[in-house]
Amino acid sequence: MALTLKEEDAAHWVYRGEGAVNLVLAYTGSSPSFIGKVIRIRKAPRNGSQSKGVSVRNSIALTSRERVLWKDVHQLISSSDKEIVGQLYVQHVMKPLLGSNYVDAGMHILVTREFLELVEKNVTGQRPVWRVDAAQVDMHCDFGLLMSDHSLFAHGSQGSSPCLSVEIKPKCGFLPLSRFISEGNAIKRRITRFEMHQTLKLLQGEISQLSEYNPLDLFSGSKERIQKAIRGLLTTPQNNFRVFLNGSLILGGLGGVAKIQMYVLLKYLKMNLSQSFELMMVYVQRTYLLLLLRLCKNQESLISSWRFRSLIVLTLKEPSMHIMTLLLNSAWCVGN
Repeated sequence: MALTLKEEDAAHWVYRGEGAVNLVLAYTGSSPSFIGKVIRIRKAPRNGSQSKGVSVRNSIALTSRERVLWKDVHQLISSSDKEIVGQLYVQHVMKPLLGSNYVDAGMHILVTREFLELVEKNVTGQRPVWRVDAAQVDMHCDFGLLMSDHSLFAHGSQGSSPCLSVEIKPKCGFLPLSRFISEGNAIKRRITRFEMHQTLKLLQGEISQLSEYNPLDLFSGSKERIQKAIRGLLTTPQNNFRVFLNGSLILGGLGGVAKIQMYVLLKYLKMNLSQSFELMMVYVQRTYLLLLLRLCKNQESLISSWRFRSLIVLTLKEPSMHIMTLLLNSAWCVGN
């Protein structure tokens, strides 16, 4: 962690988005070390208690079973911080399995408390109110995860080549059939985790309407159901479908945007709606087939015990529509 962000650097980092556990900032300054980068910094619940999914420094990072499973990866079992273990897992497990072209592990850098305090002040007005009420920047975490900004081209100037990137967060695309699911939780065999979370978010006021997207449709292998899934993403993008133009969000996000923006986007691409469906369908099918085959080839013994959530980032270049970048971020779990 040679790089350190200090108070004077905070002005060059702007709000990009956030999830339940982390907040993401994009760099707008001129330092060669940070151009084309985003940083992920940890959040802490405002009520002082540990919220679901929020890790704590020096807590037990791996369970006893996980330590047995990953005993051959010394870097994993020697760390006591869940955040660091997560990055090491991507670096030493997922990257060798899927290849460096598909996985961005990032790197940890130091951040000062003054930097974090000023970031908190600068981005509060841009965050969704319910997110602000639930959590703030964790002032006790002295590091952040620096990664490439996949909403921009990795090399070259944006001036002559507009950069359009499409981010798809497809979520878990199957229903569990485990015999360990109790009768009290039998609904898990019929309703996807995504749909259940949608209902909970609506009741808690985190979203204004239920998503029309169903992960089972996207992973069905049926052309009609895949089209239905993509229409659902276009209609209710939330944070599962986001489009960036030169690094700026033009569709999707935590609160969604007007549908008309998608038609403006398609006009920019000189594509009609059916062509966009076909492009996304072909890419999603081929990409997942390729990655799953590679995963099966390298890690046959673990196939029965894994699930993943994915973040696909496609960067498209007008007019040739070349696919420039794919990022797959996978989370493994054992015993679920």
